[in-house]
Amino acid sequence: YVRISGAAKHSWEQGAGMYLDNSDPIIRHVSIINNDGVVNGGGGMALIQSDPIMTYVMISDNVCDQCEGSGMALNQSSPTMTYVTISNHGGIHGSGMTMAQSSPIMNNVTIVNNTAAGIGGAIYSWNAQPTLINCTISGNTAGSNNGGIVSDGGSSIEIINSIVWGNTPLSSTYATITYSDIEGGSDGEGNINT
Repeated sequence: YVRISGAAKHSWEQGAGMYLDNSDPIIRHVSIINNDGVVNGGGGMALIQSDPIMTYVMISDNVCDQCEGSGMALNQSSPTMTYVTISNHGGIHGSGMTMAQSSPIMNNVTIVNNTAAGIGGAIYSWNAQPTLINCTISGNTAGSNNGGIVSDGGSSIEIINSIVWGNTPLSSTYATITYSDIEGGSDGEGNINT
């Protein structure tokens, strides 16, 4: 296991823990924890035009209070993420994860206990097309709108066989949702609210 911890970025730099620009590495068995960003996204990890394959990765307890995407920030990137945990971040919007013009494939990803001062405690999506399969989005909070997932700027989100529960405040997510447990209920085939 590789642990990336204790790094700090200053000024407008991104990705205190890990920064990828036009890079497509395989990232496996890595913990990115306790890193400190300043004002740009990705206290834990920032991706620009990068499509890494990520397996068994923990992104946790990174600091970037004035950021969007304190845990992970995607810009024009489409990572494949399997067994990834994003937890315990705080910031402005999308404290767990923010994405713009990106199409991540997320399978067995857990996004929990993130807090945003604004909107989208777990995920803020702008003009992005993420796919979430077998994912858990839980225990996230936001100051103004949707503690779970915010879809904005023409985003198209697909959620399959996942749990979105216990996020505060609770509000609807504009997404195509099937076979999932959604607190408050959601239209779509096979969804439950229990």
